[in-house]
Amino acid sequence: MNKKMFNLKINRTFLFLLLIGIFQVIGTACSKKITYPEEAYKPRLDPTRNDSLQRTPFEIIDDFGILGEQDYKLGPGDQLELLVSLRPELTGQYLVGPDGTITVPLAGEIMVEGLTRTVAQQTIKETLLEYYDSLSMTLKILNYANNKVFVLGNVKRPGIVEFRGRRTLLEALSRSDVAIFEGKNLDFARCAIIRGKEQIIWIDINELLNNGNLSLNIDLANNDIIYVPEAMQANIYVMGEVRSPGSYQVKGTMSLLDAINSAGGFSIDAVQSEVKLIRYNGGKDGEVINIDLRDFYRTGNYAQNYLLENNDIVYIPKKGLATITYYLSFINPFAQTIIVSKTLSGQ
Repeated sequence: MNKKMFNLKINRTFLFLLLIGIFQVIGTACSKKITYPEEAYKPRLDPTRNDSLQRTPFEIIDDFGILGEQDYKLGPGDQLELLVSLRPELTGQYLVGPDGTITVPLAGEIMVEGLTRTVAQQTIKETLLEYYDSLSMTLKILNYANNKVFVLGNVKRPGIVEFRGRRTLLEALSRSDVAIFEGKNLDFARCAIIRGKEQIIWIDINELLNNGNLSLNIDLANNDIIYVPEAMQANIYVMGEVRSPGSYQVKGTMSLLDAINSAGGFSIDAVQSEVKLIRYNGGKDGEVINIDLRDFYRTGNYAQNYLLENNDIVYIPKKGLATITYYLSFINPFAQTIIVSKTLSGQ
């Protein structure tokens, strides 16, 4: 074997071993478990998951605020401005219509309701790219029409409170001129924040406003309802599948059926045979009373038409839910919450 052939063979062997070494390094790197900071996986409250009930009370009140501070979602009435480089036919102002859409040249109607500004911008761009080769654009919000809460009850200026930035309970109460500032019985004053059909949290107004406990100044979500009752006024809450869920004042006596009728009656998806009456019993957990109103209609058993007490919660579940779990707990000495956790049935 001549020297040239010998060197060529050595070079090939070296190259082969080098390639094996490279593949081993790549394989090790790919199979190595990548770890992330624990904070990156900090769970958020999800009322549709039963494991949310395992969270501590302080985590729940924190998550109630976190759900309120999510990015602004577009909705009807918002005034938008679209700036498109070198495309004057697209540049201009757009009003989100009652159906949640804007009308853009060539593309027609584009749904933006429920989207953040950045997601809406990307949605508009992707739609227009069907007609253009490339686009450079910016979407701006000129006027916010869906950054609001409703403050009702014992305030001097009840109604809608609109925000341009962060929505907080303290600002909403202050701008509504809550009457508790001048009232008596401050030790017993609190308000209810109603979020959707399945979340209520009570906050001690005296602790927040007079004692300056800013841990109770939670972030609100768009369309939250803040209800401030009279100091000695009795109220009940009707949630779930009724036409007008919310807080209702008890005048004299109020039965279960009275409360449901006050809330506009059952919705089409209501399960009338599984009505829940949730009553605070002075301990950590509330008492849950199961009521079959269909049986009441059949038998006329008035024992099921309970007389309601102050702060009772009437919850009507929705069809298709296999289990419903209730979590009624003191968040701290000054706040209390109920969260309805649902598990969808497999049917």
